[in-house]
Amino acid sequence: MLMPMTETLRHLPFWIIALFFFPSVGLLEEYRRVNEQESITIAEGILSRPFLQQQRDFLRSRGKDSQARMFDILDKTHFLWRRLV
Repeated sequence: MLMPMTETLRHLPFWIIALFFFPSVGLLEEYRRVNEQESITIAEGILSRPFLQQQRDFLRSRGKDSQARMFDILDKTHFLWRRLV
């Protein structure tokens, strides 16, 4: 039988709980740096023309023309809005 989280925490030494909930400042900064890099990479991928074109083609293959049109418009106006993002 699984114990609830609060019951589990009650049986752990305090220092383990502290490490879990309050990571060291160095680790926290590392997490923030990695998160920033990964967020930029994901955003660049989602806003790239190949991604937009693939989404358009996928939606058209499924018969979802109105949604595909949105990706087509985003693709054709990419040069305008890409610099704003």
